[in-house]
Amino acid sequence: DAITPVGPVYTAPSDVRVELVPRVVWGGLSASRRWPRTPHLFSHRMCALEVTFTNHSHHDVTNIRLNKKTLSGSQAMHEFAPVAVLSPAASATVTLGVDFADTIQPIDFTLACSLGNWRPHFIIHKSFYLKKNYCKRLIE
Repeated sequence: DAITPVGPVYTAPSDVRVELVPRVVWGGLSASRRWPRTPHLFSHRMCALEVTFTNHSHHDVTNIRLNKKTLSGSQAMHEFAPVAVLSPAASATVTLGVDFADTIQPIDFTLACSLGNWRPHFIIHKSFYLKKNYCKRLIE
């Protein structure tokens, strides 16, 4: 387990955030995700996944962490550092590293905090683009 240097990359910022965990379900804590389309700093084979936690409740939420992950084959996931305390009306952004290992098998995980455990409503999987469609998306 060595850290592989990753060169600087510029990508157009994507403001598209998708709800990962609704605040109604998790007692006032919500989570949204965003693919920044950059490699993860831990390994050049991993893509980064930004997760933003927002506390909509009136009390502190503690120990937000990745609790359980299910990986197949040589897939890998680099966990984010746990968020110790998230005050009311505050947000914290963390980055997960995901290596799909050239497979279409999904990666499944569970998030945990002082409010309990929650399995997100989606399973992360990579998408395939034909080269012409990928180039077209870059222009947009």
